[in-house]
Amino acid sequence: MLDIGSHIATPRTSEAAKKIAHTAFGDDHTQMLEDSIDEWDKALPALTNFILPSGGLSSAQFHVARTVCRRAERDLIPLLNAKEIDQDVYKYINRMSDFLF
Repeated sequence: MLDIGSHIATPRTSEAAKKIAHTAFGDDHTQMLEDSIDEWDKALPALTNFILPSGGLSSAQFHVARTVCRRAERDLIPLLNAKEIDQDVYKYINRMSDFLF
């Protein structure tokens, strides 16, 4: 997550090419996350109804982390539209919230 923070803190429209290159965030991170989601999903039964957050402290903490990711995703939209961040960062945050689900 520190890599994402560095990426967001260094606008892609900046003239500091060295800083932009140093804070690049590739899609390989997102692919690793998607592979993990697929692996976990294989072990779970198919969802047939709406899931309500419950199950104790760890479940509640995952739910809070997921909602924080969703909020961050919404907050990144203006930066994405202004081309201040790469789309790979936005995709990663989106997939991270799915991973936490």
